[in-house]
Amino acid sequence: MVKSTNINFALILSFLLITIFIAESRPTATDPVCSIIHGVVEGETCFTIIQRFSLDQRPPSILHQL
Repeated sequence: MVKSTNINFALILSFLLITIFIAESRPTATDPVCSIIHGVVEGETCFTIIQRFSLDQRPPSILHQL
């Protein structure tokens, strides 16, 4: 009885470890790669930055992540 319990425990633990390994090895979205850095000038707005760099007009919260 004790041996079968140990075997069941080992099988469940192995299954969990394999599942975690597979989940961690999946490719994830890559971070954006910046080709240039822009220092914000006094008086500059999100709109002027969008115009200067020909960006898509997105909500300002998304621009902060760039």
